[in-house]
Amino acid sequence: MPVSTERLPAFGPAVAVVPRSAGRRLLDRLLARPSVGALFGVLGVGVFFALQAPGL
Repeated sequence: MPVSTERLPAFGPAVAVVPRSAGRRLLDRLLARPSVGALFGVLGVGVFFALQAPGL
């Protein structure tokens, strides 16, 4: 069975694309990079353990 990778409209009219602000586009680009997500994860874990064990 062939698979189409193009974005074809389903039943009904095509959905209009809403323009995004510059800040939203930057956020989308940053979140699309795995390294940024990994960095936020490491920082989040570091902050969590720093609050749980401040003497370490």
